[in-house]
Amino acid sequence: MFHRFTLYLWMLIKYSQPISPARLLMSFVFSGSWAGLKLSGVSWPVAFVWAAVCAQGVQIWLVLPLIVRRQREKSGSARVAVSVVLAIWLCALGLQIWWSEPWLNQRVLSVYCTLYAVILVLGMKRDGDVMKHFAPSPNDREVSPEFRRHLLQLYVLTAVLVLVVNESLLVTGASLNLTVAILSLMPLILHYVFQMVFLLTAPPLGDDET
Repeated sequence: MFHRFTLYLWMLIKYSQPISPARLLMSFVFSGSWAGLKLSGVSWPVAFVWAAVCAQGVQIWLVLPLIVRRQREKSGSARVAVSVVLAIWLCALGLQIWWSEPWLNQRVLSVYCTLYAVILVLGMKRDGDVMKHFAPSPNDREVSPEFRRHLLQLYVLTAVLVLVVNESLLVTGASLNLTVAILSLMPLILHYVFQMVFLLTAPPLGDDET
């Protein structure tokens, strides 16, 4: 039985898509900044805060062009919407630096995961804008709403897993070293968990969707 399980696991991993370097950049910046700041003599809480802020800054830099492009496709102008989003992000980063408490960084992550999951749940109820944003259909073919809705369910599962792990680290009072290690590895682990669950549970595509 164990041999069969390991064989199935290996096949799932084998047919999973490899993770892109961009998805690992935030983790690399987080763990690298944490290690560098600690070695330079910065106190652990301050090092954690700045490492988290640097990682969030990298994530903003990665997703901002995508937000601009999608907003232009939707309304033709992205200036107002992007300015509001960027202002909210910068305020959140400034608050974390000003407070300089590691728990605040983790609470920000929890709030983000919660809001993300709530938005996706709205998309699962066939909200057209949410569906188009988080599960877009390629221009040259039509993907069924059921298949796209399944993707949103997996995205919600991913957000909930991050939320549970993050809150568990806070509740148990995990050390900052352990917190950094787990949060840095989570994107890699969740990528392959997502891929394997998708391969096992995704509804089949129709002839016009393949």
